[in-house]
Amino acid sequence: MKIVFNFVFTILCPLTFFGQDFYVQAQNEIKEKDYAQAEVIIKNHLKNNQNDVRAKILLGEIYAYQKEWEKSSEVNKELVESDENNADYHYRYGGTLGLWAKNASKFQALFLLDDVKHHLKRAAELDTNHIDARWALIQLYMELPGIIGGSRKVSEKYANQLLDISPVDAALAKGYIETYDENYDQAEVHYKKAVELGQSTTTYQKLIDLYHKKNTFKKELITLIEAYQQTHNAEFLQQLLEKDIKTQYLSTRVRNKFQELFRRENPQKDVQLLRKLQLKIDSI
Repeated sequence: MKIVFNFVFTILCPLTFFGQDFYVQAQNEIKEKDYAQAEVIIKNHLKNNQNDVRAKILLGEIYAYQKEWEKSSEVNKELVESDENNADYHYRYGGTLGLWAKNASKFQALFLLDDVKHHLKRAAELDTNHIDARWALIQLYMELPGIIGGSRKVSEKYANQLLDISPVDAALAKGYIETYDENYDQAEVHYKKAVELGQSTTTYQKLIDLYHKKNTFKKELITLIEAYQQTHNAEFLQQLLEKDIKTQYLSTRVRNKFQELFRRENPQKDVQLLRKLQLKIDSI
């Protein structure tokens, strides 16, 4: 059975450079998704500037965009070797190793696993506020089989560390842990706490996804409306309409009202209509 690492690493963060034409050129190619050309530009620069750390970071990201995890890992390994005390370099290296392992054979994944753990842990040790490293460790230890080191207890340890860094992330992490173990009622408690603290697209989406897993469509629809009211993200209205096409939970009249709302240029202003629709769903 192939070992699968489903945790997502935020290693593809945009970089901003000023005054270097080749950086601008490479970033423009990335925006156009012409990663091969961006790679050529950065490699040409590195021929005469082998120690340009920022260029190496960008090259590692270009490989990652192309899902060339082994090559990205090699670049990030060089970054770690250039500065053993840089938490972000360890995170990038551990992250790309993990994604390489995800797509490798069972034997190769097992071979890479110790290094994945080591570098993610090192990132967390070096930077006590490194949220992404802790998230990666939480997901890694939850998803690994116990026989090769998986441990809910370890995941909970890193989730608790997030309490002092980002209470919202801590609540999301605890919701993730409970969801993974299918303790949906406990997960709901944590995701509601995350919504209360964050009021963000991410926190609402996690709660909505949980309601979808639980098949609690009424709560799902009401939360979609609330999410839209708080974030003004029209994606939530779109989701509501798409979900209802499948479930036919809403009446035709209510569904038409939502479609009318979604077509308006400034739907966030229609607070009263949203509230009426929410009450309508609540009464079903």
